[in-house]
Amino acid sequence: MGGGISNRFFTTIGSPACKDLIIQTQLLSTQPTVLVHISKGDVLNIHLLDRIGPCVASFKDEIAGTVIHKDMLQLINCLNNGKQFIGVVRSVSGGSCLVTIKPLNP
Repeated sequence: MGGGISNRFFTTIGSPACKDLIIQTQLLSTQPTVLVHISKGDVLNIHLLDRIGPCVASFKDEIAGTVIHKDMLQLINCLNNGKQFIGVVRSVSGGSCLVTIKPLNP
């Protein structure tokens, strides 16, 4: 067997178009000093720190956490092509922050 790396987690095959991309996820590597200022319904800015990632969610220019999802490559491609995304906070509890990521202007 070869030593190739499987990329089944991140895929663009069958991914929705940027205007239809909606991701429901929990932020990873959350920043407690930022989360204490976030409430349900708040809007986070979704952006890349570099052209290939990581993809992060920011609140008032401070990183709240990292976005990881099976549609990550599609999200990165959309962001690199100028599409803007927001994350609407669904809940915050301790170090957990659930968000719905969607296009700013579908």
